Amino acid sequence: MTASRLAGVAWLWLCLMLAPTAHAQGDPGSAPADLPALRERLQLREPMAPRVERVWYGWQTLLADGATGAVLLGLLIGEEEADPIWVALAVWGLATPLIHVAHGNYAHAFASVGLRAGSVAVSFLVFVFTLFAAWGSDDGSGIMALTWVAIVSSVIGVAAIDAGILAYEERTVSPGSATLQLAPFVDRATRTLGLALVGQL
Repeated sequence: MTASRLAGVAWLWLCLMLAPTAHAQGDPGSAPADLPALRERLQLREPMAPRVERVWYGWQTLLADGATGAVLLGLLIGEEEADPIWVALAVWGLATPLIHVAHGNYAHAFASVGLRAGSVAVSFLVFVFTLFAAWGSDDGSGIMALTWVAIVSSVIGVAAIDAGILAYEERTVSPGSATLQLAPFVDRATRTLGLALVGQL
């Protein structure tokens, strides 16, 4: 074997011996990509935290106030005995607050009771003031008319305030879960109120 061939074989053997060492030491030309950056790029995204939504349940209070208010007004118009009227008044005063309690809104339940007690007091004061204003007059139709206006306005006003302001709750929703609810809306173009089914699937 000539000297040139021996030199070539020795050079090839040296290259084969040094190649693993250069790869292990992290030769910039042959080193793989940065592992931490690659791991960060490939890792799954963190799960989304549960979100808190403000949910309206005023349709339940409107149904309760509509039913109990209609019974109460029907008994008053029919001039029934006092006992059924007191029972209907108590049911009207407690039905919607109990709905707030069922949704965990205890403060709203107390506010609803106070709102109804205040409306009854206002209606009674209107009746008393109207009675004194018409004292000595033979015409009692004006007294009853103003009293009925106060009573009907109280029933409708309490139902609207309760459903529009108090009938909301904060509910924690898991990520990816479907949520649908009824919510009131105002159309400014036509100046109308309505209900819409909103949420996400």
